[in-house]
Amino acid sequence: MKKVIVLLCFFYFSFSYGQLYISEVSDANSYNNEFLEIYNNSDSPIDLTGYKLIRVDTDGLYVFDFGEDESNGGDLIIQAKNFLIVARGNTKSDFESEWGSLPTGVAYNSGNTSLYFGTSVQRRWKLRSNDGTSNKDDGTLLDDTYQVVGGSGKRHYKENIGGAWIEESSSTATPGSFDSDQSLPISLVSFRADLINNAIRITWTTQSEMDNAGFEILRSTSREGEYRIITSYLNNPALLGQGNSNYEHRYSFVDRNVIPGQTYWYKLVDVDFNGDKMYHGPISATVPMNGQIVHVSSKLPNNFRLYPNYPNPFNPTTTLKFDIPDLDHGAPVKVSLVIYNSLGEVVKEFYNGPLSAGTFQVIWDGRNQQGVSQPSGIYYAVLHADYFTSTMKMILLK
Repeated sequence: MKKVIVLLCFFYFSFSYGQLYISEVSDANSYNNEFLEIYNNSDSPIDLTGYKLIRVDTDGLYVFDFGEDESNGGDLIIQAKNFLIVARGNTKSDFESEWGSLPTGVAYNSGNTSLYFGTSVQRRWKLRSNDGTSNKDDGTLLDDTYQVVGGSGKRHYKENIGGAWIEESSSTATPGSFDSDQSLPISLVSFRADLINNAIRITWTTQSEMDNAGFEILRSTSREGEYRIITSYLNNPALLGQGNSNYEHRYSFVDRNVIPGQTYWYKLVDVDFNGDKMYHGPISATVPMNGQIVHVSSKLPNNFRLYPNYPNPFNPTTTLKFDIPDLDHGAPVKVSLVIYNSLGEVVKEFYNGPLSAGTFQVIWDGRNQQGVSQPSGIYYAVLHADYFTSTMKMILLK
């Protein structure tokens, strides 16, 4: 069984991933002592008020709303790096009469008798955040990784079988803790998509790896669309895993088969020596049209900045990137970005108008405002905003 243990960070062009996941689902000698276990892999407590736990059976689904559907009340806050036990309607004292005292800091929610954690049917469990509605399968998906949650124990293994996770059980379980045979969460130090000229660079970093054969990258032109493999460790040596390693490793792949103006979605897949796969993502990036200003990060910069263009010297295209800070609580800032030649003449005006805070990017193809290709020489990119001007020297070399 593969175990890739990494440190949590943030996706760019997507949401934060890996904070919450279902770590164990288990049967019990007494049906109301069955439980599902949720692990908080983040560095801060998470309040589950308004979240939903959704059980998908072969013949329907059931939605459990945290804070509304508990039979005997219970905790809704999961402490950082800790667990929440969701039972089947039992009190904590009765639950501990079968499983023993829960470790310090483990939260307990009584759940209700409509939550079936037994092995009689195929089920698939999802954890979703609330979008304001109730009693249906809705919200933002937080856990649908098809991750095997296995090991010894009176535990159910989640496997992707015919579109559902079948559950099996054996003799023991470990509510409120990991055991030595349970797969640990796969989150990432970083997993991001960056624009580089007319291409997209995918980068990711692992903190340590166990039984990791390598990686695959899948791509789609829509988030919910069909994802196809565009590169694999089987034919790309740069994507080979480290097997077993306790050291940080960085990986990257440049997707050059892209079309300007198109948004691409990516999933990262790590494959263990048995061929079992773990999916991460998706993340996305949009390839800008030449001359089109594109918002490339939702992170709010602290200051104005015009970054050095790359490449430099360039032929025929170069990328300009700049930061606009939040000066007035979200109010747009008047900004201009203009290219001048060495005589001080305007060659190309990319933008002149209001922009909200963020990081932006544009590609210059070496042409002027009329679309005429410019000769080799020195050019200047000038970013101007309220009380700020920055100039970047660029060399067009044909």
